[in-house]
Amino acid sequence: MRILVASQLEQSALRQLQQRHDVICTFDQPTADLCSLVHDREVFVFRSGVEITRALMDCAPDLRLLVRAGCGLDNLDCEYVRKRGIVLRRISEPAAQAVAEMALALMFALARNIRQADTMLRRGQWAKDTLEGHLLAGKVLGIVGWSRSVVLPTRLQPLFKPSATRASQSQTFIRSSPPPISLAFTFL
Repeated sequence: MRILVASQLEQSALRQLQQRHDVICTFDQPTADLCSLVHDREVFVFRSGVEITRALMDCAPDLRLLVRAGCGLDNLDCEYVRKRGIVLRRISEPAAQAVAEMALALMFALARNIRQADTMLRRGQWAKDTLEGHLLAGKVLGIVGWSRSVVLPTRLQPLFKPSATRASQSQTFIRSSPPPISLAFTFL
């Protein structure tokens, strides 16, 4: 297969592709410059930061497969991908742990007013008496959607020590028991 890799990947993965296929690697190229490289490619491998537009796909008449290394699809014209019958595959596992940890960090930051406290501290104000956060012990967190990034926070054993129990076909409840933090993740 003729493959264009437009984003940095694990070196061992690149070597395997190069051993078996005709691979062009080009990183950090503007979308406009990719048109000249993608014209004869059948496969396009990309991560965040590479915009896969209708115009770019039109430059690749032989394009049959898009491989998104990561989770999101905000950089891809998904409607046009479907219209052209291009197969889209996502490889989300490598990024899932980082996404899960960032999601938890942002939840803690919201609950404890970290951004506001940081802003006040940078202005020379100690915010301990003026900002109130929310204790997380005993709270239930509803997460809409299901993906590896949602499941992975349950693996952060030192904080939550969760165990899964099946409630129904559509809901799974994950509960942790005290100590240290009594949290329940409810997957809706």
